[in-house]
Amino acid sequence: MATNIGVLTTRGITELAKWLGETGVVLAQIGYGSGTTAAAASDEALEAEIGRGDATIVQTGYYMYMRYKITNSTGEDIFPSEMGIFNLNGMLIWRGVIIAACRRTVADGDTWQGTVYLMPGTGAY
Repeated sequence: MATNIGVLTTRGITELAKWLGETGVVLAQIGYGSGTTAAAASDEALEAEIGRGDATIVQTGYYMYMRYKITNSTGEDIFPSEMGIFNLNGMLIWRGVIIAACRRTVADGDTWQGTVYLMPGTGAY
């Protein structure tokens, strides 16, 4: 299985610490775009955002993962190559570039779904 390793942004580290400390920070959306520049901790936005969709965050012991399901309603086919996790305030807290082997065209009206696993010490895939 091919993996997508992303980077928890500087802001994301702070937000994740708040969330784990139960201060009410909730990760709320997945963003997707057409950028291909490698992710960096200093990223504050997707390189070329196409849109966003809702996500469900689940924590089970040591692991946290996010499930997403997005329907393409742009009016045209899209070819997402980057993803980002945003908090309720719209701040990017994680960004990853989808490896070429996992990219696919999402036709207008089609649904794209998946899971991003956030694991301590390894980033995400």
